[in-house]
Formats: sequence, C-alpha cells, structure tokens
Amino acid sequence: MVTTVAAFGKYDAELMCFAHSKGARVVLKGDVHVPFIVDQANRTTWITEQVSLAKKQFMDGINIDIEQAVDDGSPEYYALTALVNETTEAFHREIPGSQVSFDVAWSPKCIDKRCYDYVTIAKSCDLVFVMSYDEQSQITGDCIAKANAPLSQTLKGL
Repeated sequence: MVTTVAAFGKYDAELMCFAHSKGARVVLKGDVHVPFIVDQANRTTWITEQVSLAKKQFMDGINIDIEQAVDDGSPEYYALTALVNETTEAFHREIPGSQVSFDVAWSPKCIDKRCYDYVTIAKSCDLVFVMSYDEQSQITGDCIAKANAPLSQTLKGL
C-alpha cells in the first residue's frame, strides 16, 4: 500500500489529486546546499519557502533528501541536524498532520562522507527513509558484478 509519494519531479496536480483520493500523502523533495544553512537566517528562509510551496500546492509535507558530504562535528553537521528539527516544527505548526522525512544512507558510518547525527535527526522528524537500494558506491578496487544491495550488508548497516 502506498502511503506517501515523494514528488521529486515537476509538480503534477493530477497525481496529487489521485494520491489524495487513495489516502496517500504527497510530499515535496527538500534539498539545499548544506554550507548555506549554517547561517540561521538562511535556514529560516529555506524552511519558510518550503512550507509556503507545500501550502500553495496542497502538499502534505516534505522529504528532505540531502546527500552531501558533511564532516562529523563540523558547523554543517550541527546545521543539518537543526534544519531537520526546525523544518519538522514549522511543517507541523503550519500544516497540521504533515509529514517530515529524511533520507539516510544505508549505514550511519559516514558512508560517502555523510557523517550525519542520525539518531538526533531520526528523533527530530516523523521518519527516516533508509536508502538501502544502492550500496555499491564504495567500490575501490576492480568492479565485480554483485548485488546492488546485499541483504547481509543492509542488515549490518541498519
């Protein structure tokens, strides 16, 4: 059963109406250059713009999909965590019943240099979406045919 459609492409009112008729949510894709959000004013502006767009398009929340390198303990590390928390607070306040989700790597161990505060981020939003469908970005030697997302590796990451 589809519960949420994350709209990563062009806005499609017909898709939204169809999804809503079936009881599914339609959420925005949220992406922002992480160094930009270190400044609180920039974070606030970005969040305000996302809430406004969601309201204008009758959407049900936002899926934050930021797949950028962030160093552990850096200003960007803390800014990203704050962004998720502040986005959730704003969406829940402005759009009652809205959903805020955050896409995370298949492992919390700085995969692709994405050293995020996974625990705090997960507690700050409604759900995390574990991107366990493409785990082979860390191939450093010869490329050998194998599963795109091996079950044992996925379970280890989780």
